[in-house]
Amino acid sequence: QVKYDHPMLEKILKDTYGCMVYQEQVMEIVRDMAGYSLARSDEVRRAMAKKKKDVMERERQIFVYGGDGIEGAVHRGVDERTAQKVFDQMMDFAQYAFNKSHACAYAVVAYQTAYLKCHYTAEFMTALINSFISSADKVAHYMRYLKQCGIKILPPSINHSEKYFDVQDGAIRFGLAALINVGDSIEAVFEERRKNGLYQDFVDFVKRNVSSLNKTQIESLILSGAFDEMGVKRSQLMEVYDRIFKNAQTDEKRALSGQMSLFDLSGQATLPAVELPDIPEYDDKLKLTLEKQKVGMYLSGHPLQKYAEQLMQEAWSVEKILARAENPETVRDMEGLTVELAGIFSQLKARTTRRSKQMMANATFEDLTGSIGVLIFPAAYEQYKDEIQMDEICRLRARVAVGEETELLLEAVQPYTGPGQKPAWSFKKQEYKKEKTPKPAMVRELRLTLEEEDINKIRAIKNALEGCYEVWGASVKVLVRSTGKRYTLKSVKYSAELREKLENILGMHNIEVI
Repeated sequence: QVKYDHPMLEKILKDTYGCMVYQEQVMEIVRDMAGYSLARSDEVRRAMAKKKKDVMERERQIFVYGGDGIEGAVHRGVDERTAQKVFDQMMDFAQYAFNKSHACAYAVVAYQTAYLKCHYTAEFMTALINSFISSADKVAHYMRYLKQCGIKILPPSINHSEKYFDVQDGAIRFGLAALINVGDSIEAVFEERRKNGLYQDFVDFVKRNVSSLNKTQIESLILSGAFDEMGVKRSQLMEVYDRIFKNAQTDEKRALSGQMSLFDLSGQATLPAVELPDIPEYDDKLKLTLEKQKVGMYLSGHPLQKYAEQLMQEAWSVEKILARAENPETVRDMEGLTVELAGIFSQLKARTTRRSKQMMANATFEDLTGSIGVLIFPAAYEQYKDEIQMDEICRLRARVAVGEETELLLEAVQPYTGPGQKPAWSFKKQEYKKEKTPKPAMVRELRLTLEEEDINKIRAIKNALEGCYEVWGASVKVLVRSTGKRYTLKSVKYSAELREKLENILGMHNIEVI
């Protein structure tokens, strides 16, 4: 049963079950409870729309007690505590408020896209990927998602791919414009194919497109596997493509200038034949590495495939971690849990911290079941930077951090030797664990617990954190024990003073420093 903080709210919030959902509802509340005019209530709406908290805070005194020709809620018979509580709710609501028409339009779009994703998954994902086709990281992200969904991804093909990703027989064919260093100029290749038919072989392709492509683009097409269907090895084409391209350029110049060669007079082909060398294909590791450089991900195989049976014996996998972190029944057990798993680092971006200027990194770790983000703090990065090698199978030890996106906090890395491996993890940089009270600079997480969703305590917590926010500080996570809800707040600079403030609000037993 819906309960209203004041009878005036019932007619305003009845349609949304007592919750503030639309900006128009706030406009009605300030008019009915405090006597705002239509114009003044619209000013409040605009302040909310632009997320102007300072303006909203100034309106508090006017809303509760009156001023500037406004009567105020107290003078209209609303007790002060209720008026403050309602305004607190409006302040929280201002963080995500939209007008009704905007919200309804988004609801329709959300319903439509959800329907399309459910019933036309391949088509929906194809359109989504094409909207990010110029971002290799985004394309790779959604391609991994497709694999997890069981949707087949067809490799790049010079005769069957289009410029953009498209659906072919229920599978998604890789679009050539998504290849690194290829881009929009590939359109000429498709125009030529539509006009004069499929390409017969590599030489035919080069001859017909020599004026529209460069050698860098051709190299990307070769290493991505776009010519694999023609029965030639990538290693062979990489050996000869430069000569074939130069011959094609020479022939084109000769044709444009009206010159004739001995080959023309004798009736032979204008392109001198270039024989493919009798050399082996690249080994799997090199082939996949080169492929990933041009595609942004592995398509024809995976470096971990040969370890598939061993990896199945591991206690943890990426898929298992993410599934348990998303399950309401197991999420509490996962938060802060130390796990060990085997896989490869598929992405690594090192950077310096803002305050100490130390090196740290954000990485992506993947196994055959999925991928997960890994945060590598300076101490771990300094100790294990030599062991963290891209695309090399390894075993890592990390703590699970559950938030908007579950990620791992790296503790150690070692080479992978098998499922029975018992690594002697070393922690040269972890002496701070022996201290009873963590040093402020080493605190990575601040966990707060509320027995129930008490708006006054939540507001007091936010006030305590105000002025302590720091991008690379300790993440703040709040658990509401009665509902099981979890919230992640902005990171803060931890200090004894901050802890004392929080203890006064929550009590010592409801604060945990990691």
